[in-house]
Amino acid sequence: SISTKGHCASFGEMLQDTAAIAVPVFDTGNNNIGALMVAAPLNRMRGNFDFLLGQLVRFGRQASGLRPDDAGPPAPDL
Repeated sequence: SISTKGHCASFGEMLQDTAAIAVPVFDTGNNNIGALMVAAPLNRMRGNFDFLLGQLVRFGRQASGLRPDDAGPPAPDL
């Protein structure tokens, strides 16, 4: 689940040839206020998943007001 992994991913579940990754965005009270998502062709996502997830997590943390060295969500299982 997104609460344990810190992200969710879809590989061809919504659209046959498309994959997507999403990470939560939190407010200062640690309440989920939204999400950031990136979508790509299925083969491209599979070939770049770790890189794209790492970048998306970084941007999700920034959108949550966290610096890279701050503790706190989201903390994905990479």
